[in-house]
Amino acid sequence: ERKKSRIQEWYFKDKKEMRAINTQLDLAITFYKRALLIENDNSTALVGIGNAYFYQGQYLNAKKYYEDILRTDPKSPVGYSGLLNLYIERNAYPLVATIHAELRDKKMLKELPSPLLSKLAGFYLDKRAKGDSNIRIDYGVTTPRLKDSNDNTYPAVLEVLRAINERDPDYPQLHIQFARLHMAQQNMLEMERYLDKALAHAPNYYSALHLKG
Repeated sequence: ERKKSRIQEWYFKDKKEMRAINTQLDLAITFYKRALLIENDNSTALVGIGNAYFYQGQYLNAKKYYEDILRTDPKSPVGYSGLLNLYIERNAYPLVATIHAELRDKKMLKELPSPLLSKLAGFYLDKRAKGDSNIRIDYGVTTPRLKDSNDNTYPAVLEVLRAINERDPDYPQLHIQFARLHMAQQNMLEMERYLDKALAHAPNYYSALHLKG
């Protein structure tokens, strides 16, 4: 805010771009778009604009830029990460499952960042069968890759956790999500074992201590 009055002078001179800039994210979008004028397929600029729109809650605009990355590079972990994170935030299960399937087919799941994979595992855990609600009834899912015979999402959770384990076996959240999986399955001994693993990698880790308590 203290520098806002100087932005026009520093970056725009007599141009009119400043009229549409009210926040830091607006300014970031402007700079990224300038980069695209120089290199129209620059993935750093595309994901930067996508993320800025995402943080502003402009999800359709964000989606467009993540998809633009994948049009330029169909095997871009950055493009897939942006779309997957957006769909998880929007609680769009069918779209999350579709991106997951594409990543599986391209053998790319383990290329996504560990925090996003942990978020995906947690998303699937939250979709496990509860009462008369499950992914078979709610979304028509029948594939054993995503659900077990009790309509729980544990096969999907395990696939994601194995991907994290391949890329980052010491990641504390990996063991937290394994612990949550065993808690859902009422296997408290295994739950405690994974919590101890998390604490071995990150002593005093709050979520591990909370779950252990």
